[in-house]
Amino acid sequence: INNRPGIRYPESIMASLRSWLPGDVAPSVRTTAIIDHGGRLGITLTGIDPRREIRASKLASQMREGQLGDLQRAPNAIIIGQALAQKLAVTTGDTVNMIGSQDALISSTIVGIFRSGLKSVDEGQIYATLGTAQVMMGQSGIINELHLRLNDPLKADTIAKRVESQTGYKSVSWQEANSDLLSSFAVRDFIVLTVMGAM
Repeated sequence: INNRPGIRYPESIMASLRSWLPGDVAPSVRTTAIIDHGGRLGITLTGIDPRREIRASKLASQMREGQLGDLQRAPNAIIIGQALAQKLAVTTGDTVNMIGSQDALISSTIVGIFRSGLKSVDEGQIYATLGTAQVMMGQSGIINELHLRLNDPLKADTIAKRVESQTGYKSVSWQEANSDLLSSFAVRDFIVLTVMGAM
């Protein structure tokens, strides 16, 4: 019995998905942490593989300072949302402390700033490498989400159902994840992010 949360055999699952998926897939680790910089603030920390994430999300094009690859150029490097950077009065090159589960404490250097255009993301999201997020979660080697980017975003619901059927893990299409936004705005962007995870 495996009580450990996460996706079992993520590399095998990603290889299997790539064999038929009209798009690409990247691993990630999502957890929560506290940023301690003149006060404590709860954030969502997502660990990514920068080389794979470029093909599976819009993050690279949302960078306002730095690049995704900069995450691998400094120990415990992070990329933060523009609104969060303003709230903390920090910029690239500054250092902040992050506290994770089981009181894991690391000092992180800000190597990039992004702007997604979504207030909740820009104020509460930090990206790091998979390894840094795993340390903060207290679970080395864990992958608990896969990000999928499709060539045709309008097929996301169909693909999400197929991925869920094939893997047994919950899959969420961008339409489902953003149903509140879609009821207010027309779809303008032909990029999709389907998230599948086991927490």
